[in-house]
Amino acid sequence: MENQKRLLTKKDLLKMYFRGYCFQSTQNFERMQAIGFLSMMTPALEKIYQDRPKEEKVRAMKRHLQFYNNHNTMNHFVVGLCSALEETTDEDHKELLTSVKAGLMGPLAGVGDALYFNTFYPILASIGATIALEGNVLGAIFLFLSFGLINHGSKWLFLKLGYEKGMDMILSGQGNKVISYMTTFATIVGLFVVGQMITSTVSLKVIFEFASGEGVIQIQSLLDKITPKLLNVLLVGFCWWSIKKTDGKCITKLLYGLMALGILLSYIGFLG
Repeated sequence: MENQKRLLTKKDLLKMYFRGYCFQSTQNFERMQAIGFLSMMTPALEKIYQDRPKEEKVRAMKRHLQFYNNHNTMNHFVVGLCSALEETTDEDHKELLTSVKAGLMGPLAGVGDALYFNTFYPILASIGATIALEGNVLGAIFLFLSFGLINHGSKWLFLKLGYEKGMDMILSGQGNKVISYMTTFATIVGLFVVGQMITSTVSLKVIFEFASGEGVIQIQSLLDKITPKLLNVLLVGFCWWSIKKTDGKCITKLLYGLMALGILLSYIGFLG
């Protein structure tokens, strides 16, 4: 496929890309995103089948109206790949497209949700919240700008990859490597962000002190000499341990429990 001359131009891909912003506007319970998928494929089908019998074009459009459900961003890779397959396969082997779509939409949907909603979005939201807590107005718009850049840029990248190298990536296994690299990179960045947030947004200060002879011993000063922000790290570690042990089922109880404990310890003068 790589040595064959491409029929679709950058202009055609751009038409498909912008149609992707209405991809889920016609989602329904019968065929989910099938109409949106066909809408994105239409510029490619118009060009690929412009000199072919009308019946072939009709069959192609019906072929892409079958049930389809995928993550919005990752879907662009499938659209690009199906465009390449429509262009390079003959009519007797068009059932390959249906198999490819059915085989990819499940795994890619799971990867997309985990990568964008559970990794990129929380990380960028945390950075934006940290900036906002410092009184910087840019914190309020950081999330929208950064996530929008990553999300919309990924759509164009996946559409081009799917069209130009999609089948080669699947057959060679390179697609799994790309996703693995992206996930690893996001995880590393997330760890840095979480570590920074422990010191900047989690605040625990012991104000309790007691007399020792003629002097006064401050517990917080002693803790700072051992390890600065030690209580912050211990609190985050406890929350992580609790959530992991209960598979996330204790988050609500944990939140209200920490609120109640914090109010109580502040009221008796232990925390400030």
